Amino acid sequence: MLKALIRACGQCQVAIEGVVAALPGVTVADVSSRARAVAVRYDAPAEPSGIEAAIRGAGYRIGPYRNPSTEGSTS
Repeated sequence: MLKALIRACGQCQVAIEGVVAALPGVTVADVSSRARAVAVRYDAPAEPSGIEAAIRGAGYRIGPYRNPSTEGSTS
């Protein structure tokens, strides 16, 4: 799961979800304009850098992402 900060209005929300959902390997793309966040569930071949690039390529700015599966990891 990728979570990142993003600013999006209602129309932007739909556009971003469409761009991200179209990527191979993406199973869920959920943009919350209220929370100013995007959450993406994905499998290979999708990867965070490609998802971020797709959002930026569509003309939107995105903040740093965090990977909940590695948060709190000490390695």
